[in-house]
Amino acid sequence: MGVVYKNVEKIAAHMCKGELLIEAGEQALLASAALATHRDKGESRITVSQGKLDAFVNLDDKAAESIEFGHWTDPDRSGGERKYVPGLSILRRLL
Repeated sequence: MGVVYKNVEKIAAHMCKGELLIEAGEQALLASAALATHRDKGESRITVSQGKLDAFVNLDDKAAESIEFGHWTDPDRSGGERKYVPGLSILRRLL
């Protein structure tokens, strides 16, 4: 009969931590390349952060949500017409 060790999932998660960080770095390179093709990068940048067991690819900018998902223009700034600007889907394309 098999034996189930206590906390085996935690041990396995810690064993994979380095691989997750490597994968996040590779995904960050792809996201950086996609961001570089955009004509108005502003202060936007792609970063990798690390949690206890996870790694995250981030789009860092004060308008990151608008860049990723899109936004409506301000009528006062766009000549009186409100217009939808589609998002770049930089991080969603990584999925």
